[in-house]
Amino acid sequence: SAWKRGCEENGRDRYEEVARAARLPVGDVRRYAEAFWKHGPARLKAFAAAKEQIEAGEARIAAREELVRAAAERVARCKVPLRDLQIEYRKAAERRPWTAESDRFIVCTGLTIGYGEWDKMPGLVRLAGPF
Repeated sequence: SAWKRGCEENGRDRYEEVARAARLPVGDVRRYAEAFWKHGPARLKAFAAAKEQIEAGEARIAAREELVRAAAERVARCKVPLRDLQIEYRKAAERRPWTAESDRFIVCTGLTIGYGEWDKMPGLVRLAGPF
């Protein structure tokens, strides 16, 4: 359902975001969530599967938030992040076409515009000019 997908993508307690994703009024989302968690185990055959999917989505959200937090912490430790941020690369990355400067730009800009706002990135890269 749209509600379940909204919970997977945003978290079960973020009613406003779930409502936006499901295109439903916030009050309806709140009432449905309360009924689902209270009565679902006894009344819904698919409750366990739905709960598992929502919890897996919430785990992905937590992992993403941890990555963003860690990146923000590393950037905050740099006096001039666009110059000083150190990014560690794996061996396979040695043959990549991007520079450390472009990677620093992507990390810093991504933190500024927010996770998931990737459609804004190409325009910002064009404005920044060549690396």
